[in-house]
Amino acid sequence: MDKRLLPVYLEHYIKHYELLFQKVGLPDGFFLYEDFGYRNGPFCSPKTYGELIFPYEKVLYPFLRIIIFPSFSILVEISVKLYHLLLMQNLTVFRQWRQKQSVML
Repeated sequence: MDKRLLPVYLEHYIKHYELLFQKVGLPDGFFLYEDFGYRNGPFCSPKTYGELIFPYEKVLYPFLRIIIFPSFSILVEISVKLYHLLLMQNLTVFRQWRQKQSVML
């Protein structure tokens, strides 16, 4: 994947949300859905996630937090950190389970 495309997507999303919020107003809440898990394993390795996805989430999430939830900024920041911590823990648990399965076969 060409890494030069990722900042373009980030800029697109931020400009899109800015325009949307200006025209329609701020929402009461916001939900971003990402599915990094598949039946047989994660979508990508933690290393790939850290290199390709997380740096842009670190920009997009604070942007949304500041615009939509200025008074809840600490709560949202903790939620994002907990989400990433749980993601990494789930990957570890999955790897351990997968190793047990391969030994049983």
